[in-house]
Amino acid sequence: HVFPRTQNEKPRSPTEHLMQWLNTSYVSTADAWPDMHAGAITEGLRPFLWLYRTGVHETDMVAQKMCTASGAERIVLERAQPFSKAARLAHQKCTYAIAESGQRGSRDRADIDRHLAWANAMMRVLGMIEDAPKPTAAPGTILTSLTFEYAPFDGIWRPANAFEHVTKGDILGTCCRMDGTGDQTIRASNNGEALWWKETMAMRKGDILCTTGRP
Repeated sequence: HVFPRTQNEKPRSPTEHLMQWLNTSYVSTADAWPDMHAGAITEGLRPFLWLYRTGVHETDMVAQKMCTASGAERIVLERAQPFSKAARLAHQKCTYAIAESGQRGSRDRADIDRHLAWANAMMRVLGMIEDAPKPTAAPGTILTSLTFEYAPFDGIWRPANAFEHVTKGDILGTCCRMDGTGDQTIRASNNGEALWWKETMAMRKGDILCTTGRP
């Protein structure tokens, strides 16, 4: 999900090839890139809007305005990593935002409406529309730091029954290798709000088992 690091470096994956094509074809004239996501079939998720601080004034102002205009209950506002999609787009004055609504592959009306509301908010912030309904909810919780819990090896994952507000040390689940050995309890590394988590049993080393955010 990143552009090549230099002009001479070739894209390495289908996603990077697509990103390079979009970059050269459309992004140079775009003000924003709203990336609409929903949780995969294997994924539980609590809706949130993901924005970035890039150090580029124009895009940072759009992100800041989205924090109050979107009506999102949870907002991740973190510093963009060098060479990330958000950082690359920002240097072309294009704001990148990820909208996460929906889980387990569902397409519920509420999740669709949430995406539409966030898209309308982005267009209002950019001055594209003036008469779209404004959000009625107060600005949500802004989370500035994410913690990722990763699978330690290939094997079987048994998640905890519920994820919401997580306290450091809480049990997130247990895992073992395919032969039943190596039982390990996965605990939360920090306090925070659970944003998304893996719900299926099969896991590969390095899979994200749970992601939490904190102010």
